[in-house]
This record gives sequence, structure tokens and C-alpha cells, in this order.
Amino acid sequence: MKQITAFDFILKNGERLHFDADDFRMMHFDHIEQHQDEQIVQNVSVFLYHNANRFESYVHQLAEGEQILPFDRIQQTCDIAKIALTYDDDAHEIYHIGWHADAQSNKYQTSIVHPRSGDLLITINPDKTVTQQFAEVLMP
Repeated sequence: MKQITAFDFILKNGERLHFDADDFRMMHFDHIEQHQDEQIVQNVSVFLYHNANRFESYVHQLAEGEQILPFDRIQQTCDIAKIALTYDDDAHEIYHIGWHADAQSNKYQTSIVHPRSGDLLITINPDKTVTQQFAEVLMP
């Protein structure tokens, strides 16, 4: 079975954040639909380790001026539009994210920085928030 070696979050405005396999503990996709040449995923859960929150994660950044750390960027704008996966055989796949409407932010995307570890938990799901999806991880 192919292993994910890296992935990128492609944001709605074209910015791109890159993370290596060591940066995440878990990534789960559910309800993947094929529409012509595009794969659209409706439910996404991602657990990123705190050490992934670094300026070097930006592959392409549009905003000029004061930089914002990736975890803050993800939480403030809720605009992950695509996830690009890279596998150990150098194959690539791009998944488009289910979006609720033509808006700047996706109301299905929720995230939280774990209060003790600093890890980022992300859920993109029309039926569950991040606190519902990761209830066991967030328990005191």
C-alpha cells in the first residue's frame, strides 16, 4: 500500500502550505465523490503536530507584510480548498474539498489548537465540528 510522504493544503486564494509525513499523526478522508476528472471529498479530519506550525510551511504566500503562522492562518480563514497528496512512489493526487456555498470561508471547516500539546486538529465536515470529531483527543 502506498504511503503518504507529504501533503499540501491549497487555500482558496491560491496560497499553499506544505507538510511532510513527520508533521501529521492522522489524516482521514470520507465520502469521496468522483465528478468528471475531479475527486471531491466531503469529510476530512487532520491531526497536525505542533512542530508543523512554522513559516517554512508556506510554499506560496500572497499576503505581504507581517507573516502569520500556518495554524493561525488555517484557523482565521477556514478556506482549505484542495489537499494535494504525495506518495512514496512520487504519485500525486489532488482532492477538492466540499464547500457549502460560493463564499470566502467554508463553514464546514472547523479547527482547534490542542490546549496542552499545541497540535492542530482540523475537521471539514457538514455534520460534525472539530470538537465532536476529536472528542477523545480533547478530553482532559
